[in-house]
Amino acid sequence: MKLILRTHCTNEFFDGCAYALVDLTPTLARKVLRRREMFEADRRNDPDLTETSYYSGDADYFSALPTTLDEIERRLADKGFTQAPTSFRVDDERLERTECGQMVISTDGVWFQCYPKHCDPLIETHEIDFKTVEEAQNEEA
Repeated sequence: MKLILRTHCTNEFFDGCAYALVDLTPTLARKVLRRREMFEADRRNDPDLTETSYYSGDADYFSALPTTLDEIERRLADKGFTQAPTSFRVDDERLERTECGQMVISTDGVWFQCYPKHCDPLIETHEIDFKTVEEAQNEEA
């Protein structure tokens, strides 16, 4: 399941990495759900735990949707993420250069974050709920 996610930046003047593409394969979904179990076990021992993060290169960041994808833009406005058409891909030259990519697990879902290469702002994707992750886990490859 390919997902396109809206992003948020800690610097309102930064103009880049507006979207992220995550290929939520059954393998990646199982990894997320396994990490959720570890997070929940740790949280039972320390209820002040709010999130845990792992280094991850599972999200690709880009700045513009092709103009033909107005319907995707509408769905993103409603939910913050949407399933991409199976043929959707971002050409390498349109990908943003990023570093320190992370996967963050919380009580409600998973999101990804990174820093644009040679910049200070933090980019965070919209959160993917665990129901969607469970659906991806059960998809045929």
